[in-house]
Amino acid sequence: MKAILSFAGCWALTGPREVSGPLGGSVSVQCQYDGWYQNYKKYWCRGEDRSSCYIAIQTNSSEAEVVKDRVSIQDNHTQFTFTVTMGSLALGDQDIYWCGIEKSGFDKMFAVNVSVFPAVPTSPPTTPEKDLTVATSPWTVLAGIPNLVLYILIPSVLLVLLLILFIAVKFRRASQRRSEESWAQPSLQCIRSCCHWPDGNLYE
Repeated sequence: MKAILSFAGCWALTGPREVSGPLGGSVSVQCQYDGWYQNYKKYWCRGEDRSSCYIAIQTNSSEAEVVKDRVSIQDNHTQFTFTVTMGSLALGDQDIYWCGIEKSGFDKMFAVNVSVFPAVPTSPPTTPEKDLTVATSPWTVLAGIPNLVLYILIPSVLLVLLLILFIAVKFRRASQRRSEESWAQPSLQCIRSCCHWPDGNLYE
């Protein structure tokens, strides 16, 4: 991220009074000067006291860009501006800085307050979780009754019917067996006071 601010005016040197950039990002400051100072050296100085500030970077009187560590400076003789860029901003970079023009006597200087704010964290979009809870209603219970009848009650009824049929068949066969055994035994025939067995003997 890069912010460029420029202020034009009738003063010998001017610029933005305050600039800010994100932590880890960059910020650019554009200072404008009177055309009279076109070929003078320009610099970027750090420190609240202008008389003892530390010159972080300086031009060589040309339009060539100068880079030092995380700071760069470039002069534009056509627009009468020079631009300072600070990269990889840290919280410790917050301070008072000065746009400066080196000249005999007192330098032309303009104060700029640089602040750094925390970068906004970017997080991937979250997908809402689907609710897998199945609601139970009376209709759901009723819908399960046919399955209960199909898989439990019908087999039970069929089993009982088969058991009854099996018992009936066994009972019928037992009755037939007893009837056949009774017919197979010799019968005693009695006429008046005499009884005849099948062997022909007569018994009183």
